[in-house]
Amino acid sequence: MKRSESLGKRQETRVYANGGVRRTARKHDVFNERVLIAAALVSVKCRTHLVDTLDSVSFIYDKHAPIWAALVEVKRRGIVDVDPAMLRAIDPDVDDEYVTRLIAERPEVPANLDLHVSALRWDSACARVVEGPLEALNKALSDPSADPMRVKSLARQVSTAVESASKSSSVLDASEVVRQQVNDLDQRRSGIACYPYGIEGLDKKPDGDWRIVPGVKPGKITLVTAVSGSCKSTWTALLVLNQVKLGRCVLYGSWEMSAGETLELLAAIDLGLSRHRIATGQLTTTESLLLKQKLSELSQLVRMWRFPWRHDARPRYNDEVLDRIHAGIVEVGADVAVFDLWRRCLVDRRIDEEEAALERMQQIAEQTKCHQIICHQQRLKDLELRKDKRPTREGIKGTSVWVDVPDTIFGLHLPSLWKNIPADTLEIDVLKQRYGRWPIAIEFDWDGDTVKLSNAREVDYNEAAAGDGDALSRWVGVD
Repeated sequence: MKRSESLGKRQETRVYANGGVRRTARKHDVFNERVLIAAALVSVKCRTHLVDTLDSVSFIYDKHAPIWAALVEVKRRGIVDVDPAMLRAIDPDVDDEYVTRLIAERPEVPANLDLHVSALRWDSACARVVEGPLEALNKALSDPSADPMRVKSLARQVSTAVESASKSSSVLDASEVVRQQVNDLDQRRSGIACYPYGIEGLDKKPDGDWRIVPGVKPGKITLVTAVSGSCKSTWTALLVLNQVKLGRCVLYGSWEMSAGETLELLAAIDLGLSRHRIATGQLTTTESLLLKQKLSELSQLVRMWRFPWRHDARPRYNDEVLDRIHAGIVEVGADVAVFDLWRRCLVDRRIDEEEAALERMQQIAEQTKCHQIICHQQRLKDLELRKDKRPTREGIKGTSVWVDVPDTIFGLHLPSLWKNIPADTLEIDVLKQRYGRWPIAIEFDWDGDTVKLSNAREVDYNEAAAGDGDALSRWVGVD
């Protein structure tokens, strides 16, 4: 492809599909952008390398940023074969005809790829200098009333910016932020705003409006917290089974129960079999055959995740463990990743290290667009000292980051664990929703043997706690 062709014209104006326009005083040659995008389109190996090296804000030409953002998503999903229509489906701003032309005109990866990467970084960085400190300096120089000290300061800023031009900018591109948010807004208006957990009476109110917002949304985190024996693993398995039925790829880290026991639990729930009869070997021949078939079926839909380091040399740092977690999500292309119990994988559980690790998990969720479901304990001693045994935010074991990071927090309360009453009620306390109403208490009729929930009803939390001490204590953590 020659630079003189239409694909190689230089530009001075940046225009986005959402109407955003950025004018620059510096002419920008898009040749290197085209070369690198074409290389990522035609080679999986090259795409993997370049996506890890460059981000979409490095591409100034209006047609290129959405293409690159779509390629980042393609790599996250583990897709090998890429076509223009697929990229457009991922990001509506992608010009699929333009992508087709790029592939046709540059079908092979250039030998001097690194040279194009360096040139692109320099061009992008220089554009930032022109639009930032240099533009401000030009205005100051043209203003007779400008403070000389400010002019000198701006001149030093330009010099510093040029010297560090090849380094990544810490300032987000305004047009790119708007473009991505407009896409998200349009998606929500199209009807994809909330992602169901799949449990009737939990996701929506009786009038059909959403109760849990945004639910199992890609890139977000759900925390399930309770004391031992309060159905954390069972509730989580129920959530997972519903995600599988919704067609989502699940990676399951069962680090409290074994992988086989968890798979058996999923199969039992799906078939509606008695967990007690399974545990005591009282199944009929037909039931046993159905259970074995269901185990085989679910093993292809739910990928069980080995503990990150138990069978290998113990890592020295938490980051080594988190690197393995990140790699596992990318390898499978998981839509949902489950960690039961996540804290067990940490090799360093000091407060500051645990905080850093949990914040890193949030970054992994955002980068991979994988929803994480994390199971975590309530402080048992704290709960036993209170009259009201329901879980609280304050009662979550560990640092306050456990409340800050998750987007949704479910607290599980099984009244029969604390009173001599039938085990026929399970209460789900929504202790946090980043975008929805809380606190909420939702009570279900509960059959723990066959893991059946029914007759969901929202209970006023003051009434729910009546007779068990201060009703507000379980929400704000005040004894």
